[in-house]
Amino acid sequence: MTRAGAAGAVAAVLAGAVWCAGCSGGRPTAPLASSAAPAPSAPPAAPPMTAATTTTAPPAPVPVPVAALPAVPATPAGLAAALAATEAPIHDPATPVASVPALGATEQRLVATLSAHPVWVPGVLAALPAPLRAGVGDAVTGDAELSAVPGPTPTAIPPWTIAPPLPAAQLLADYQRAQAATGVPWTVLAAINLVETRMGRIVGPSSAGAQGPMQFLPSTWAEYGAGGDVHDAGDAIAAAARFLRANGAAGDLSAALYRYDPSGHYVRGVLAYAAAMAADTRAFYGFYGWRVYVATTAGTFLLPEGFTHPA
Repeated sequence: MTRAGAAGAVAAVLAGAVWCAGCSGGRPTAPLASSAAPAPSAPPAAPPMTAATTTTAPPAPVPVPVAALPAVPATPAGLAAALAATEAPIHDPATPVASVPALGATEQRLVATLSAHPVWVPGVLAALPAPLRAGVGDAVTGDAELSAVPGPTPTAIPPWTIAPPLPAAQLLADYQRAQAATGVPWTVLAAINLVETRMGRIVGPSSAGAQGPMQFLPSTWAEYGAGGDVHDAGDAIAAAARFLRANGAAGDLSAALYRYDPSGHYVRGVLAYAAAMAADTRAFYGFYGWRVYVATTAGTFLLPEGFTHPA
């Protein structure tokens, strides 16, 4: 995030949330002619009356309590089976890339549930097909580490708008372009974007005033933004890469990430997500489908795309 004191924003935006089963007109007619006299010839028929068309706007999206969402498995065996059924098509080249983000939304909930039950993790991973274990393990580690980033729990839904992300192919091109310019791995840039704003879904400042899809403080943006727009994904991703390069990413990526956000949990979480994507680019398309959940003192909520906090 390149700012001190804004870790609460990361803590509020969970990589997932914990929910599991047991733990979820016709028109007017003309009058009849009188029978006392022949009926006059009928006038030309009047055109049908058309009712005024009114358009009813669909209801605005609202926060959804996690308890209102469909339950996920509540046992290690059930969770392992659900993860295998979700992860296999994510990583199968025969699955169209366009279908992967929806699977990613399911993956997010399963990963979050497993992360919340650390004693289940070894057994669940062991029950998965071997090719899936490392990626799921990285996702679970990322979720657990990011959930542990210190910061106050919000007392209310933050003043955010939840927007659809840019197309996945466009974001991937932006990450890879920034890597080519700076040497910073594209997977790390994607992981930061995922953690900070769910790849651009969250529109709004952090509690410390950080802005844009990569969450820059104005002072840091002035140094690394190169005259670009902090709210433009391509500009912000490039600036994050320049920041990390300037802070020694080539020699010590973890230390550079710590300068981006001074939390060991943050660093380990970002690197875990990056490792999953480095092992298989299709993991990126799964993460692209991860949605915005926010934990507050009143509970945890899904913020759907299209939600805008009331002024």
